[in-house]
Amino acid sequence: MIPRSIPILAATVALLFPPSAATADPEERWAVVGLRTPESPALKQELEILRGFLGYDAAAKESGRLILRESATRSRLGLMSGGLEEIEQKIDGAELYYFQLELPLARESLEEALQALRLQIGPRATKRSRVARLLLATILLAENGQGAMERAAATIEPIARLHPNDGPDPRAYPAEMVALFGEVSRTAAATRKGWLRIDCEASCPEGHVWVDSYPLGAPGERIELPAGRYQVLVGDRFERPALRSLLREVEVVAGEEATILVDLAREGAVDPEGGPSFLIPDDGAWESAAMMVAGRLIPDPLVVLRRTQADGPRLHAALLEGGRIVREASASVEGGADPTMTLEQLANLLTSGSTEGEAATSGQSAADPVAAPYRSDRPSLDPRILATSSDPIPAWVEPTRWTTAGVAVAATVAGIWLHADASSTQRALSDRFGAAGAYGTIEEARAASREMDAARSQAKWGTGVLVGAGAAAVTTLVLFLLDWSEPAESPPPAPAR
Repeated sequence: MIPRSIPILAATVALLFPPSAATADPEERWAVVGLRTPESPALKQELEILRGFLGYDAAAKESGRLILRESATRSRLGLMSGGLEEIEQKIDGAELYYFQLELPLARESLEEALQALRLQIGPRATKRSRVARLLLATILLAENGQGAMERAAATIEPIARLHPNDGPDPRAYPAEMVALFGEVSRTAAATRKGWLRIDCEASCPEGHVWVDSYPLGAPGERIELPAGRYQVLVGDRFERPALRSLLREVEVVAGEEATILVDLAREGAVDPEGGPSFLIPDDGAWESAAMMVAGRLIPDPLVVLRRTQADGPRLHAALLEGGRIVREASASVEGGADPTMTLEQLANLLTSGSTEGEAATSGQSAADPVAAPYRSDRPSLDPRILATSSDPIPAWVEPTRWTTAGVAVAATVAGIWLHADASSTQRALSDRFGAAGAYGTIEEARAASREMDAARSQAKWGTGVLVGAGAAAVTTLVLFLLDWSEPAESPPPAPAR
C-alpha cells in the first residue's frame, strides 16, 4: 500500500517547475545560402567554411552578430528537414504525456510539432495540425498559467476562422475548451473580410494554396479570409507535391486584396541538405534569386555564395540587407584547390565595411583599392573549429537540468520527511503501549499492528525515495558539466594540391 504522504512528493516537484522563460533572440542573425546552376558543383562544404569565418569575424569584432547554422537556415526559409512521420510521433507522444498528466512535456512536444507542421502540406498534415492545436489549447487551459486563455485562443484561431466545423467534440473535450472555441469562432465570423490571391509565375494547373495548413483554393482564385495574419504555402498538386513554395506570412487587410506572385519552379528547385542551395537557370539570374531568398528572411542580413566558371573558377559572395545588395566580393580559386583561404578573404571583405571589391589571393594585392586587402598577419584558424553555431543548446537540456535538480531536492525532502514521520509513528506507539506491547483489547492490538506495518512500509518508501534523489543528483551534475553545444559539421578533407 502506498503511504498517503507520497502525494507530497508530487506537489513539491510541481512547485519547483514554473514555466521557463523564453530566451530572447539576438538582435542580428546572418543566414548563408548558396546559388548554383544545374551544371555547377554543390556548395555544401564552401558554405559551412564561410559560415565559420563569418562567425569568427563577428565574434572578434564583438559586433553581436550570430551566424545561423544550416539547420536553422532551413527552418527560417521553411525548408523541410524532417518527415511527417516524425511529427506524428511527437503528437502521439504528447497525447500519452497528457493522459499521464505530464502537462509541461505534452505542451512542449505539441509546440515543436506545430512548428514543424507549418512546413507541411497535404490532407494528413491538415488533420494532424487540427489535433495538435486542440490538444495544446486544452493543455494551456488546464495549466492555467499567466495569459493561458489568450494563448489557447491564439492556438485554435486558425481552425476557428478557417474551418469552424472542425471544433472540439463536447464528448471528448472539457466544457471550458468547447466554450472558448465557440467564442473565438464568433469573433472570427464577425471580423471584416479581405481577400488573398496567389498567382504562379508559370502555369501551375494542379497547384493548390494552403493557408494555415488548410487547403483553400487554387492559384489565381480569390480567397476570402477574415482580416489577419496567415502562413501560406503553395504546392504543385494536392497530394504528394513535387514542388512547393517557400513559407510566407501574409497580412490580409479588411476590404483589400493581398496578391502574391510565386515562382514554384525556382522556389521548389532547392537542395535543402546541400547548404542549403537554390538552383538558378544561369549566372545572370543570381540577383533575382538572391532577392527572392532575402524576402523570406527579412529583416535578417543574408549572404549568398555562388561559383562561376566563365573566366576560370571563381567564388562570389554578396551581402544583402533590407532587400538590397550592400556589399560584394569575389576571388579566383584554382580548380580542385582547397577554397579555405579564398573563403576567408571573402568573409573578411564582407565584414570589413568596404562596399565592393576583389579579394586578393595569397601573395597578391587587392585589385580594387576600396576593398579591404587580405591581412596576411591575421591568424588563420582551422575552419572546422571556426564553424560556430548560433543554434542554442538543445531545447530539452535546460528544462531537463532544472527538472532533475528539482527532483533531487524534492525527493531528498520527501525521503527525509517519510523517515521522520515513520520514526515518529513508531515512537508514539511505543509510548502508548510500552516496550512489551501491552494491549488492552484484541482490536487495539490489531490497530497497533496495522499502524506499525504502515510505519515500516513508509520507512522503506523513504529509503527508496532517497536512493532516487541520489540518482537525480548525479544526473543533474552530468547535465550541468557536459558541453551540450552542437559540434560543427566537419567538411570533407580537401583534395591534395
